[in-house]
Amino acid sequence: MSKSRASSTESAASEAESRSAIAPVYALVGEDEYLKRDWLLRIRSDREKSSGSCDVLSFGKEEGTPEPPAVFDELRTRSLFGGFKIVVIDPADDFARRHAELIVSYLKAPAGTASLILSVSETPTNKDLAASLRKRRGLVELSSPRRGELVRWIIDRAKEHGKQIETQAAAMLAERVGEKPGLLDGTLRRLAQQIGERLRITVSDVETGVRDERQRAFYEISAAIARAETPTALAALHSLLLRETPSDVYRGLVPYLASYVGRIKAISELSAQGMNPGEVQKAVGHAGAYFLVKEAAALPSTEIDRLAEDIARIDYQLKTSGGSELMLLESLIVSLCRGPRRQAAAQRDYR
Repeated sequence: MSKSRASSTESAASEAESRSAIAPVYALVGEDEYLKRDWLLRIRSDREKSSGSCDVLSFGKEEGTPEPPAVFDELRTRSLFGGFKIVVIDPADDFARRHAELIVSYLKAPAGTASLILSVSETPTNKDLAASLRKRRGLVELSSPRRGELVRWIIDRAKEHGKQIETQAAAMLAERVGEKPGLLDGTLRRLAQQIGERLRITVSDVETGVRDERQRAFYEISAAIARAETPTALAALHSLLLRETPSDVYRGLVPYLASYVGRIKAISELSAQGMNPGEVQKAVGHAGAYFLVKEAAALPSTEIDRLAEDIARIDYQLKTSGGSELMLLESLIVSLCRGPRRQAAAQRDYR
């Protein structure tokens, strides 16, 4: 073998070894607790395979953040069983900010059988610390998959549960569950268990096994608006925000409410022409026409016009970045729920 080829082979082997080596300090950057927990479980599993055992010591809000000497002493003290040790500080933004220089100093001569994991919401602002972490592959960005990446993420994640999932089924799952990785992974795990020994998760599996919680929340919000029940509508809004970002909720909810008010207005106009409820339901031809007719009867025509104006106003503010999306959505719900109602609107049956 030529010297140049041997040198190239050694370089490639060294690079592969470097990628597989664990960093002495990690900064897990992000807000999603599921992604951080999943990453920690994976690295712990890797260390157990390579070192025989891996102890994890965590400092959090309840225990309080220790001072640097205690942290570094813990890192340099060998594990009781002779394996690897991981020390976790969560949250660690304040620790990383106040003790950046000490962490950089530790990185120059770190313990060989331990790793410090700092759970932070943002990349450390200290340039020396950020550079040192990057150099040792210790800066880990754990952002949720973007909308365009979500289907591929679900397909890849299904493999972690020993299953395949159809592309259309993955898209439907994202639509029904939302974009929170933890909720998606939990639902995938449940679907994998439900289909038993079968390898592939299909559209039919998602249709029958996953309730469309997003659409249900939309229905609850519009029904609460018709009854002027602000707390109920806000609770349904916040249930959406547990699964999706305010931006994603806005993109789905505002068009839905605009369509809802449009149908209510059409029904109100048909009723004003003398049609009875049965005739209106038939003319509307909507799956939820019974409820829509009842809800239209509770809203004076002037209120229906105001609802349309409020939706248009908030939509404009959202599109022009005229305020926080969360605050504007909450403001919209509160605004739509206020005002006179002729009678209590019919309760909807979601079973």
